[in-house]
Amino acid sequence: IAKEAGALTILDTHGPELASGLTGKPHMAKPNREEASQVLGFPIQTDEDLRMAMQALHAHGVGIVAISLGAEGLVVSDGKDRRIRHGAGRNVLAGRCSEWADESARDSAPRQ
Repeated sequence: IAKEAGALTILDTHGPELASGLTGKPHMAKPNREEASQVLGFPIQTDEDLRMAMQALHAHGVGIVAISLGAEGLVVSDGKDRRIRHGAGRNVLAGRCSEWADESARDSAPRQ
Protein backbone atom coordinates (compact mmCIF):
# COMPACT_ATOMS: atom_id res chain seq x y z
CA ILE A 1 0.00 0.00 0.00
CA ALA A 2 2.75 2.46 0.98
CA LYS A 3 4.80 1.73 -2.12
CA GLU A 4 1.74 2.14 -4.35
CA ALA A 5 1.23 5.58 -2.79
CA GLY A 6 4.79 6.55 -3.70
CA ALA A 7 6.22 6.25 -0.19
CA LEU A 8 9.70 4.90 0.44
CA THR A 9 9.45 1.57 2.23
CA ILE A 10 12.00 0.38 4.78
CA LEU A 11 12.13 -3.20 6.04
CA ASP A 12 13.68 -3.74 9.47
CA THR A 13 12.43 -7.06 10.85
CA HIS A 14 13.52 -10.68 11.21
CA GLY A 15 12.39 -14.25 10.74
CA PRO A 16 9.47 -15.09 8.47
CA GLU A 17 8.49 -11.42 8.35
CA LEU A 18 11.84 -10.54 6.75
CA ALA A 19 11.41 -13.20 4.07
CA SER A 20 7.82 -12.10 3.44
CA GLY A 21 8.72 -8.41 3.42
CA LEU A 22 11.37 -8.93 0.76
CA THR A 23 8.64 -9.94 -1.69
CA GLY A 24 7.41 -6.33 -1.54
CA LYS A 25 10.76 -5.10 -2.90
CA PRO A 26 11.35 -2.43 -0.26
CA HIS A 27 13.41 0.66 -0.96
CA MET A 28 15.69 -0.33 1.92
CA ALA A 29 16.20 -3.42 4.09
CA LYS A 30 18.30 -3.54 7.28
CA PRO A 31 18.81 -7.08 8.53
CA ASN A 32 21.69 -7.98 10.80
CA ARG A 33 24.23 -10.60 9.71
CA GLU A 34 22.34 -13.50 11.34
CA GLU A 35 18.95 -12.43 9.97
CA ALA A 36 20.33 -12.07 6.44
CA SER A 37 22.04 -15.44 6.75
CA GLN A 38 18.79 -17.13 7.81
CA VAL A 39 16.68 -15.64 5.04
CA LEU A 40 19.30 -16.27 2.34
CA GLY A 41 20.24 -19.76 3.51
CA PHE A 42 24.01 -19.39 3.75
CA PRO A 43 26.42 -18.24 6.48
CA ILE A 44 27.87 -14.72 6.26
CA GLN A 45 31.33 -15.00 7.74
CA THR A 46 33.73 -13.42 5.25
CA ASP A 47 33.79 -10.22 3.20
CA GLU A 48 32.99 -12.33 0.13
CA ASP A 49 29.96 -13.86 1.92
CA LEU A 50 28.83 -10.34 2.81
CA ARG A 51 29.21 -9.18 -0.80
CA MET A 52 27.20 -12.19 -2.01
CA ALA A 53 24.48 -11.54 0.59
CA MET A 54 24.15 -7.93 -0.48
CA GLN A 55 23.94 -8.95 -4.13
CA ALA A 56 21.28 -11.54 -3.27
CA LEU A 57 19.19 -8.98 -1.41
CA HIS A 58 19.49 -6.55 -4.34
CA ALA A 59 18.37 -9.42 -6.61
CA HIS A 60 15.23 -9.67 -4.42
CA GLY A 61 14.51 -6.08 -5.49
CA VAL A 62 15.86 -4.21 -2.46
CA GLY A 63 17.23 -0.81 -3.51
CA ILE A 64 19.47 -0.11 -0.53
CA VAL A 65 20.82 -2.97 1.58
CA ALA A 66 22.19 -2.23 5.05
CA ILE A 67 23.56 -5.22 6.96
CA SER A 68 24.34 -4.63 10.61
CA LEU A 69 27.54 -6.28 11.80
CA GLY A 70 27.16 -5.49 15.49
CA ALA A 71 30.25 -3.84 16.95
CA GLU A 72 31.84 -3.81 13.47
CA GLY A 73 29.27 -1.27 12.27
CA LEU A 74 26.95 -1.36 9.30
CA VAL A 75 27.67 -2.08 5.65
CA VAL A 76 25.44 -0.22 3.20
CA SER A 77 25.10 -0.94 -0.52
CA ASP A 78 23.08 0.77 -3.21
CA GLY A 79 23.99 -1.94 -5.71
CA LYS A 80 26.93 0.02 -7.09
CA ASP A 81 28.91 0.96 -4.01
CA ARG A 82 29.44 -0.50 -0.54
CA ARG A 83 30.26 1.67 2.44
CA ILE A 84 31.02 0.84 6.03
CA ARG A 85 29.34 3.10 8.54
CA HIS A 86 30.14 3.03 12.20
CA GLY A 87 27.45 3.16 14.84
CA ALA A 88 24.37 1.19 15.73
CA GLY A 89 22.33 0.10 12.73
CA ARG A 90 19.08 1.56 14.02
CA ASN A 91 20.75 4.92 14.63
CA VAL A 92 22.12 5.01 11.09
CA LEU A 93 18.70 3.98 9.77
CA ALA A 94 16.97 6.72 11.79
CA GLY A 95 19.44 9.29 10.45
CA ARG A 96 18.82 8.22 6.87
CA CYS A 97 15.04 8.37 7.37
CA SER A 98 15.44 11.89 8.69
CA GLU A 99 17.45 12.84 5.59
CA TRP A 100 14.73 11.40 3.32
CA ALA A 101 12.04 13.30 5.24
CA ASP A 102 14.00 16.55 4.87
CA GLU A 103 14.47 15.91 1.14
CA SER A 104 10.76 15.18 0.74
CA ALA A 105 9.79 18.35 2.60
CA ARG A 106 12.10 20.43 0.39
CA ASP A 107 10.73 18.80 -2.76
CA SER A 108 7.11 19.45 -1.77
CA ALA A 109 7.62 23.01 -0.49
CA PRO A 110 6.02 25.77 -2.55
CA ARG A 111 8.47 27.45 -4.92
CA GLN A 112 8.73 31.23 -5.07
